[in-house]
Amino acid sequence: TGTIKAGGNIEGQYFENCTITCGDSIYAKYFVNCYASAKQEIYASDRIINGTYEAGKTIDSKIIGSEFGSNLALFIESPKLDDCVRLMHLSEGDKIAITSKISKLQKSLDELDENYNKVRSEGAIEKSIIMKILQYKNIIKKEIENCERKISEIKESYQKIHDYRVIARGIIYPGTQINIGPYTYNVLGNIGFSKFLINSGELTCQPLTPADRDK
Repeated sequence: TGTIKAGGNIEGQYFENCTITCGDSIYAKYFVNCYASAKQEIYASDRIINGTYEAGKTIDSKIIGSEFGSNLALFIESPKLDDCVRLMHLSEGDKIAITSKISKLQKSLDELDENYNKVRSEGAIEKSIIMKILQYKNIIKKEIENCERKISEIKESYQKIHDYRVIARGIIYPGTQINIGPYTYNVLGNIGFSKFLINSGELTCQPLTPADRDK
């Protein structure tokens, strides 16, 4: 038993009954009954058996758990993941409301442009009125930019959230609990060649693609 800490990566062959924490990633062949915490990735080329493992982005192993029974908890947690989940939770209605607001703001901006062109052509209008129109235009433009940024962030979150996952390149056995952000998946039967990630507001199990198997 013991404790290993590093600011960067930790690499080894066999870790058992120990505590491992690092500021980057942990790479090994076996993890047995450990507590391991990494800011980025925990990777086992062979297997992870029992214990608690926390990573900021990915937990990746050939075999997860044991055919003789497991007491294993896997966690993917990070502030960036929390941000993605928060944005993903914006309902379709919220996105429609933001889009509608952009449309209304754009209409107001067009009307201000018409008024601005009108007062400039008349020439006799006070300069203060022109300045107020320009001021309102700037306020509306900033509101439109904020709304467009929010829509862009929502779209981006749907893409980025798939980067946070647990990968079983061989088999994952029952008795394994997978936690990604606020979502939990309890493995109840043998599952082969799969990845676990957030999709459409829930934690799902999906088959590995050829691209996933390249590592």
